[in-house]
Amino acid sequence: MLQLILLSGSDDAGAAIATLVIFLILCVIALAIYFLPTGIAMLRDHPNFMAIFLINILLGWLCVGWIVALVWSTTAIDKNKSYR
Repeated sequence: MLQLILLSGSDDAGAAIATLVIFLILCVIALAIYFLPTGIAMLRDHPNFMAIFLINILLGWLCVGWIVALVWSTTAIDKNKSYR
């Protein structure tokens, strides 16, 4: 708690808690954006969901890996093709 007070530049505990809440909200938003390709693939029941998830988790921190996962998760799914 002391570190939060020092970071917020205030001696007020309420300000430190507000800073913590804002930080946690931003972290949740960042994680939601980071895992957006995985969520899209899961909602679309993409046959390559696990591969998209692995690309997202392993290479998503590189912008190129995240974009590849996002594009792949939104590609058309061939309903006539049988997948394992």
